[in-house]
Amino acid sequence: MEEWQIVMVGFFVYLFIVIIYQCFIKDNNSKREPIPQDKKHSNTTEIPSNCTLLNIDEFYTKYRNASHVFPKGLSRDLFRARLNGEQYIIVQNSIIAEVDLKAKAHWKYEELLYNCSYRNNQGIQLEKEGNITEAIKIYEENIAEGFPALHSFNRLMIIYRRLKDYDNEIRVIDYSIALFTKLKDSRYDDNIANWIARKAKSEKLKQKTKTNNI
Repeated sequence: MEEWQIVMVGFFVYLFIVIIYQCFIKDNNSKREPIPQDKKHSNTTEIPSNCTLLNIDEFYTKYRNASHVFPKGLSRDLFRARLNGEQYIIVQNSIIAEVDLKAKAHWKYEELLYNCSYRNNQGIQLEKEGNITEAIKIYEENIAEGFPALHSFNRLMIIYRRLKDYDNEIRVIDYSIALFTKLKDSRYDDNIANWIARKAKSEKLKQKTKTNNI
């Protein structure tokens, strides 16, 4: 057999294999039920009553700052769907509700953290300017929200002690002890112990002041 004949035979064999492979892929794709591109025309995929057809991009956009709260299974499914070029994914309503609840808690925490940091910076600046009255107001606003950041609590105790306002110092100490004890976080154990000791000293100073004023 001539060389050119061998080349032609090889070409036709290759062409035959390609045609067979394309037919195989096309047949498999035709059997797969695609996620509808428009959920208004969802007539090829039946969605269970306890599930929702989510637009993946919209879901990521809505929770873009809280995607870390996604359950591992949901994160995996979303990743696979995107990898396959899918626009929609069917998700159980209970999982969506869980994500929404955790995301709102995260956003609330972020809001409190931002407000707390902003007020702390205001209070620090006011103290530097010698405006103690306004600094007290700012710090009191901070502790009223109950966010577990130590600065405002400790500064109020110090300021009230300097002003010999022992009643307010003891009030802040009692509130701090109750709030941080409730957190059950060992990181605050030393702070709580110091506050307890501080309260005892403040009560002695208060009593001494009363005695001197008699």
